[in-house]
Amino acid sequence: MSRPALDDLIAGVDLGGAALALIDYNAMTRSLTLRFEPADTETPQTVTLVFASVVGLHCEPQGALHRLEAGERAAIDRLDAKRRKNGETEITLVYLRGGARTACVVSFSAQEGRWLG
Repeated sequence: MSRPALDDLIAGVDLGGAALALIDYNAMTRSLTLRFEPADTETPQTVTLVFASVVGLHCEPQGALHRLEAGERAAIDRLDAKRRKNGETEITLVYLRGGARTACVVSFSAQEGRWLG
């Protein structure tokens, strides 16, 4: 069985109100891990999205990939994927971080991704 395309993997996923609990980029393995906590506290199921073979990573501001502090949460604004004409899929994550609600943008291309949890 083949894996779904990245744009299909992310399409239709509703993260409205969810919190970003973890953002972790590993340059050695070129992987990016995102962990989300749902807004609905009655069903506290944390889900994780792992991307492999990450290239073309761009962050704005520069500290957008810094680990969240213990207890720090970041609100998800959007997560989307767009397939380019060359066949690559560009993923964009926009989230609001910290008390100042600083907008952070992380965009990259990846060869594969999978949901855990």
